[in-house]
Amino acid sequence: MAIEAIHQVAHAPHLITGYRLTDVKFTTALRSLAGSDEFETQLYLRPLESSKENSLNEFRICTLENGHWVENCRGTISAERITEDVEVDCGKEAKEERQLYSMLYETGYKKCKTTIASKQLYERLEKIGLSYGPAFQVLDDVRFDGRSATGRVKLRQWTVGVIENHYQKHIVHPTALDGLFQLAFPALIRDVERNLPTMVPDRLQNLWISSRGLSEAGSEYVQAYAAGFSEDMSADGTFMLALDAASKEPLIVARGLQTVAVGGRQLSSSSDTERCRRLCYSFTWKPDIDLLSQQELRAYCKAIENENSGFPLT
Repeated sequence: MAIEAIHQVAHAPHLITGYRLTDVKFTTALRSLAGSDEFETQLYLRPLESSKENSLNEFRICTLENGHWVENCRGTISAERITEDVEVDCGKEAKEERQLYSMLYETGYKKCKTTIASKQLYERLEKIGLSYGPAFQVLDDVRFDGRSATGRVKLRQWTVGVIENHYQKHIVHPTALDGLFQLAFPALIRDVERNLPTMVPDRLQNLWISSRGLSEAGSEYVQAYAAGFSEDMSADGTFMLALDAASKEPLIVARGLQTVAVGGRQLSSSSDTERCRRLCYSFTWKPDIDLLSQQELRAYCKAIENENSGFPLT
C-alpha cells in the first residue's frame, strides 16, 4: 500500500528506479470480519524532508475494527531516482552491485543442499498455525541448510481464479513480497522433520524494491535467497534477496527482518524461554502518597507495618 501511495504522489514517476522502506514496524495483523473478504483501511503519508532526488515520507496503515481504527504498520518510505553519480560512472557501481548480489545467490544455492517440496513445506507451515491460501503458496524449488535458504517465488500465482477486470496495475504484488519473507521459515529448518514455532514479522530495518521487473507480463518468477536467520529470531545479519531469473538484476533487497513467536510450540533449545523478549514480566503496585486521603494513608501504613511485623513504622 505504501509503495503504491508514494508512486501516485511522486513527481516524475517514470524516473523512479526503486522504493526504499526503513524502520518498518508491524504492530497488528490485518483482520477481515467473519463472513467477509473485505475490510476498510486508511493510509497516512506525511513528508518528512525533501531533496532533488528523493523524498522521505512517514507512513501508517490502519484498519477499521469494531468502529475503531487500529494501526497495523508504520515506517518511512522514499522513492529513489537516477542520480548524477550514475551518469558520471556510466553505471559501474550498479554493475558491481548486480554482480555481488548474483554471486551471493549462487553461493547460497550451492551451500543449500537439502530440498523440500513446495507441498510439504506448506503442509509443515500449516501445522504450526500458518495457513497459506493457493494465491500465497508461491515458493517452489526450495533448498536450505539451517541458516539460509533459496527458492523460486512465483509472480503470477495470484492470477489463478482472478476475474480479468479485477486486475490492477502494481509495482509488486503482496503475494510476491510475502513469498520472499516466507523463505525465513525453511532457512531455519535443519532437517525436513523439524518443527518450528509460529512466527510472524515484527520489524524490518531496510527494504528496497525495484520499480520494474516484478509485475511485467513476461515475468513468471524470481530467484530468491534468505540468509542470517537464527533461532533467537534476532534481526542482526538477516538478509533477503530476489533476482530477475534471466538478467540477474536485483529486484528486492531486504535487511534486518525480525520475527516473533506467537504461541504454539517453542524452539527446541532449553534456553529458548530465556531468549524470549519479555518486556514486562513483573509488576509492583505502589500508591502515590500525595494522592491518598488521610484514611487511605493510615490504612496503607498499617498494611506495611503488618508486612514488616517486628519492625514498626516510626
